[in-house]
Amino acid sequence: MPDAPKNGFLLPAVRTAALGIGAGWALSALVMALSGSAEVRVPARIWLVGHGSGLIAGPTHVGVVPVSVTALFVLLMGWAARRTTRTDLADLGQYVAAVATIVGVVAAILAATTSTSDVATSIPRAAVGGFVVGGLGAVLGAGWRFRGTWDVPESMRLIGRGAMRATSLILGVSLAVVLVLLAIHGQRAANVWALLGPSFLGGVALAIACVLSLPTLVLWVASVLVGPGFALGSGTSVDLTGSHLGLIPSFPTLAAVPDPGVFPSTVLVLGLVMPIAGVYAGSVTTRVRVGAAAGAAAGLVLGVLIGMSGGGLGPGRMAEAGPPPVTPLVVAVVVLAASGAVGSLLAHYRGRRVSRVPSAFGGLGVRGGDEPASPDRRDERP
Repeated sequence: MPDAPKNGFLLPAVRTAALGIGAGWALSALVMALSGSAEVRVPARIWLVGHGSGLIAGPTHVGVVPVSVTALFVLLMGWAARRTTRTDLADLGQYVAAVATIVGVVAAILAATTSTSDVATSIPRAAVGGFVVGGLGAVLGAGWRFRGTWDVPESMRLIGRGAMRATSLILGVSLAVVLVLLAIHGQRAANVWALLGPSFLGGVALAIACVLSLPTLVLWVASVLVGPGFALGSGTSVDLTGSHLGLIPSFPTLAAVPDPGVFPSTVLVLGLVMPIAGVYAGSVTTRVRVGAAAGAAAGLVLGVLIGMSGGGLGPGRMAEAGPPPVTPLVVAVVVLAASGAVGSLLAHYRGRRVSRVPSAFGGLGVRGGDEPASPDRRDERP
């Protein structure tokens, strides 16, 4: 039997942070090698931008958080947490807080030491991003390892399951829309690629960048489904009613952006995706408060992700790009919470109706594979 750790949570936290940061730097160095750069600060800057620091190069301010890169760094930190924690970890909460703090401090120090008069990264954003990435990675890695010891109330499980339903549905529809638009405008994307004319290694790096940009585009489309839409330059917008854009940056995946003009009225059907997702989330339970909480949780997650995907893409008019930072969150929480409550009500009345259908065995029961009414179900009331 292994001895209980004498150092509690601190030493495992240091090991996790060191392994996670090291893995992130190695990945950043690989990207630098593919791009052909030899600047020693580049891997650190790639790592910082992936943690949400943004980048300022003269008049160019890139504030968009590369969501896919950030998610990759979270997964790397989660992998490090699984490798460095033990089943007898003293305190999971303090361990997560320690990992988050260490990564946040390292990110702030790196942002300060790698910034020059020509290229700089935001120290506060780097610190906050490092804290969030480190904390989420530690929760995913260590939490997954200790999942068997968790005593989670049933209501919390239902909220989590419902939130996952709604989030997955909205993001899945958004991904489908992006892929359809890329298929429609495939020739335009090929023309942009040919215009850029990358070398072999540059082409590999550009292809990786295109793949990594897809989650950001998915979140922009999700913002359209939620309502506020997104901008691609000052004074521009894309929403369910139409596209009002000017010139956009030459990047292959941005070929998916619709041409300027009013959309057909059939596009407005996509506005039903969010309330349907809320009803789907709430249908996991017959308790209205739990269903509303599931929808609200989905709206919170979705709103935060969408808000992270916005920011500047360059100087001048391109200083504004992506969805607004707060509006999608507010709209998503309100609409998904309300429709989640409706979903739980529908599940409640459907359960009452089904429980009264004569079964093949006589009496009252359920046919066609529906779950029979149980004491637990009868106890659930809106």
